[in-house]
Amino acid sequence: MKMIAKLLPGLLSLMISFTACEKNRLASDPESLSAAVNTNTALALMLVDTTLPGYINDDFSKMDTLNWNAPSGRLENGKLAATMWLQNATVPYYRGDFGRKNGLVINKANFPVIAIKMRKPPRCNFFFDTNLGSYNNGNNNHTVIKQADGSNIYYWDLRYGGLGKNPVPDGNVSLSRFQFKLAEAELTRAQLAAGDIGYTVSWIKSFKSVEDMRAQLNIPTAPVYSFNKKIKHPGLLHTKADLNRIRSLVLEQKPAAYACYQLLKNDYRSRYDYQLRGPFTYFTRDNNVTVDGVRGGSVKGLVERDVLGAYYNALMWYITKDTLHARKSVQILDAYANKAIGIVGADAELNGLYGFILANAGEIMRYTYDQWSEASAVQFGKMLQQAFYPTLRNFRPYAHGNWDIICMKALMSIAVYTEDVDMINRVVTYFYHGEGNGSINQYVVSDAGQLQESNRDQPHTTLALGCLSELCEIAEHQGIPLYEASNNAIMRGYEYTASYNLGNEVPFRTWYDFHERYKDYTPEFISARSTNFRSVFEIAYNHYVVKKGLSMPYTVQVLQQLRPEKAPAGADNPGYGTLLFNRWE
Repeated sequence: MKMIAKLLPGLLSLMISFTACEKNRLASDPESLSAAVNTNTALALMLVDTTLPGYINDDFSKMDTLNWNAPSGRLENGKLAATMWLQNATVPYYRGDFGRKNGLVINKANFPVIAIKMRKPPRCNFFFDTNLGSYNNGNNNHTVIKQADGSNIYYWDLRYGGLGKNPVPDGNVSLSRFQFKLAEAELTRAQLAAGDIGYTVSWIKSFKSVEDMRAQLNIPTAPVYSFNKKIKHPGLLHTKADLNRIRSLVLEQKPAAYACYQLLKNDYRSRYDYQLRGPFTYFTRDNNVTVDGVRGGSVKGLVERDVLGAYYNALMWYITKDTLHARKSVQILDAYANKAIGIVGADAELNGLYGFILANAGEIMRYTYDQWSEASAVQFGKMLQQAFYPTLRNFRPYAHGNWDIICMKALMSIAVYTEDVDMINRVVTYFYHGEGNGSINQYVVSDAGQLQESNRDQPHTTLALGCLSELCEIAEHQGIPLYEASNNAIMRGYEYTASYNLGNEVPFRTWYDFHERYKDYTPEFISARSTNFRSVFEIAYNHYVVKKGLSMPYTVQVLQQLRPEKAPAGADNPGYGTLLFNRWE
């Protein structure tokens, strides 16, 4: 018993899955208990009773009979193998639903995570379905843990979603239908030519939590970044040295920078008599909702003007030292600080664009204009956290990568403004290791610089590249070298995108979005070229080429067309980069 007492603290810090009989045996056999605690395969935060209702462990490597109906289903090399049928000959689409023969019992309190390991067609409508309805009444709402062999783990957490339009009932729920639907599968030309129209399933299991699943399957969690420096202010897009450089470029009338300044100066949003359009109680981009009596589509446009009004007036204040610009900027900041409380409607995470611009305006004013009271600056920070954190804090891993990246740049800017070190750590950890399309190695997907959205459309790739650079610029000012990540991946992405849109051929490989959810892209082909370049190239050029001495020949060609960079699309990026990020004149 003394040995058990000594082992118990270590045991509770691990995760183990045992049957009730196995637990009783270990409890009476200290040596076996010690071995179980120290084995790599016996990991769990607490003992899991596999006799509890809701436990599922259909492992085809251990089954000699099939409990599942699948099209042309058979056991093959320790897996359930199936052959899909032709659903639509015109496209063509294939289909291959499969389900458990006699249903089963689920229990969200005991084992809420439903998971399947399979090699599935990556471009299809895939969903977990029951007689109560599909998970969250939709498709492609799974989460993915990628596996090296391409047989990935897809899971759904019953604690955070319903079946059909209703929450999952408490207690034991007997399901007469427990299946996975796989519809409208689109195969590559190579698959069709080879007659590869099947899929394989390794297992279907349930787990106590995602952490329990990872532990039992020996899937490591990503290392957590730890920021250990003093936060610098101003330290978002512009340090004090940057602001002084911008002002000097204007005072000395450096040709390219001064031409860009004239564009900024003539932008109506930079005027000190700019007319405030808001504030609004909620940020939104959804025209199907109404905020303060205004349709969401109009709210979006008005907010975009206001946030840029605050940011551009902050810049104009520092450049001209005209306090009328300073007063206008803080008027807008205070108005939103005292009213905005959250985000509503569809595409919610994309409202992070506005939080990012607002935080940058606030950072300039807080550390350069002593007439903005500290109480007001603190209230503004509280608004940023309260309005944006709940929606953005978990990023958007299930969307195309620009969503993740927008969340990251907004969260980083707010975190620096409010000195929230925990959030800085979350952002940097996700940038490197996030299981979503926006983490660096999931967005820049080849040595050549192909991007996750290169096969979607070119405007989204340049949006994302600009947002990545803005995130990295903030991180650079805080001593976090994200620009260098994955062998200067962002630089490679710029060059690939610039070269292609200048009319050159670039290498392309078939690519799918990380979570295999979307069908609005062409996996085998790069998207059509676009010569409408966004104003996002100066920021990267000035870091990689001017500051670091690297070569970006195609980006240079784009800048020859762009300079001076103009206003951004909406409030997607800061714009006016030939002034704001100019280190070469």
